[in-house]
Amino acid sequence: MKKYEIAIVGVTGAVGLQVFKWLIDLKFPFSNIYGYASKKSVGRNIHYKKYSLTVKELKENSFKGIDICFFCSNEMVSKKYVPYALKEKCLVIDNSSYFRMFDDVPIIIPSVNKEQYHKDLHLIANPNCATSILCSVLKPLSDLYPIDKVIVSTYQSISGLGLKAIEELKYQSIATLEGKHELANKNHFESLNDKLKYKIAFNCLPIVGTMLENNWTSEEIKIIKETKKILNQDFKIIANCIRVPTFCCHGETVVVEFKENIDVDNIIKYLKKQKELKLNNKILPVNSNCFNRLEVFVSRIRKVDDKTLTFYLLSDNLLKGAATNAIDIAFLAIGA
Repeated sequence: MKKYEIAIVGVTGAVGLQVFKWLIDLKFPFSNIYGYASKKSVGRNIHYKKYSLTVKELKENSFKGIDICFFCSNEMVSKKYVPYALKEKCLVIDNSSYFRMFDDVPIIIPSVNKEQYHKDLHLIANPNCATSILCSVLKPLSDLYPIDKVIVSTYQSISGLGLKAIEELKYQSIATLEGKHELANKNHFESLNDKLKYKIAFNCLPIVGTMLENNWTSEEIKIIKETKKILNQDFKIIANCIRVPTFCCHGETVVVEFKENIDVDNIIKYLKKQKELKLNNKILPVNSNCFNRLEVFVSRIRKVDDKTLTFYLLSDNLLKGAATNAIDIAFLAIGA
């Protein structure tokens, strides 16, 4: 089997570290993995099992000889450096939102829309974490019955903002419990001030992403637009995104209205056949027992009326919502 030269841009971040780990755990056929980050991380050693890498500074010539590059950084890094990777004929799998809505760049979830991949592609967008989790269930549902409308409310963990945000929740929680309210009410990491404008410890924040002029948030718009693009369908979607003080996993309460009468037993049987879904009836999925799991957990499936279904989803946002979906794309691209 051919082995591939792999690069991870943003390897020191929450998603980048998971890509490194799961390339190994999922036995992706790599010959070498190279890690890139900003200057402040250069020289850092990252170890997992018997593998290790030394972080290098990301430069314009970092992609020579690379077969597959995972971009796990922000939009500005992707905007600047993806073109250099493409010049080297590198397959780029971009986890940022920068290219997702470009007409010639597909957003791919292999279990959902692998038919949108073709061998001439050199740039593939990884979906928003909440979108990936949602589409994993909407796709099989739409196979059974045409969808008219979806209402989704998300409960998104702090890990969606990165490793510093996880530490921030720890600092604020400890400070609150110790009665140090002045420390608890401001960010320990000033670099988070633009992303985390309110205290997260013991709070649910009704804003994920940026608040837009129309009172929607950028995260809600991503879910709406990306879902329609991935599924290639134009049903109505209403999204409400909440940041919650948990360390891992995103939860979603979903209401789906169909155009036809539905058979709930038939739906449950079909969902059970989907290998990436795990249906739970007796033991409810919660963040602490779904962490570091690859499935999307589905529970509390209920029929509202003849055409309406509601249920709860939970999945590790750093895995199914980011790292392992990106690796699944790479497996799809090499035909494995």
